[in-house]
This record gives sequence, C-alpha cells and structure tokens, in this order.
Amino acid sequence: MARGTPKQATELRKAVRYPLSASALFSWERPDHDNVQAEGITRDISVQGAYVYSTSCPPVESAVELELLLPPLRGTIPTATIKTKGRVLRIEEGAADISRRGFAVVAEGFKVGSEPVKELLARISRERQRTH
Repeated sequence: MARGTPKQATELRKAVRYPLSASALFSWERPDHDNVQAEGITRDISVQGAYVYSTSCPPVESAVELELLLPPLRGTIPTATIKTKGRVLRIEEGAADISRRGFAVVAEGFKVGSEPVKELLARISRERQRTH
C-alpha cells in the first residue's frame, strides 16, 4: 500500500492476492551464467505473481523459473504443481527475522499440472510393491 496522508491509503496492486502456504522451488541464472536453485514457501499468490519467503533470493530484475507444489486436500503428498517464469520485482530482507526474508515475482502466466506428482506417486507405489 502507498501512503498519502495518515488518513488516506491507496492500493497499488492490480490483482487480488490469496494467502497460500505452498512449497516453492525456483531457479535463476547468475551473471557468470551459473544456474542457482533454491526453495522457499509462498506467502500469497495472485494471477499476476507470488511472494516467496526464502533465505536465498534472486536479485531484483532477475528472470526466475518458479514451481509451486500445491498442498494436498487429503494426505501428505502434493496433488498438483503450478509453474511459471517471471521477473523478480523486489526483495524484502527482514534483518530482525530472517524467516521473513523473501521476494515478489511478477509472473508471465501460470501453468497448472500434475504430471510430476503422478510420477512421484507411481514411484512410491512401485517401492511399496517391492517391499511387500
């Protein structure tokens, strides 16, 4: 929110944000062309992007690939993933609380899928069959 006067506040966001705590896997390329991979937890998502808590944040303006593992409706295994490519808009470094460090990413568009999860479930099923 931008602040004008103490009694006035203007919302600058263009899309509604939904609180969602999901595992986030992301990667970006450093200037030396090394690919960096890290993980975090989302604070919220919208149709235009997401905010991710992480101790490893890509630099502002970095191109980033982001994969969110949606929490399951039942059980413990994620049921679907959301993937996007985007750009880091800002980084927030909570000096007092490192767990609140994170970054905002503007997304090019989200793709919802469950194929990696299907592969994981198939592997788990095969391993259970071998042990019984």
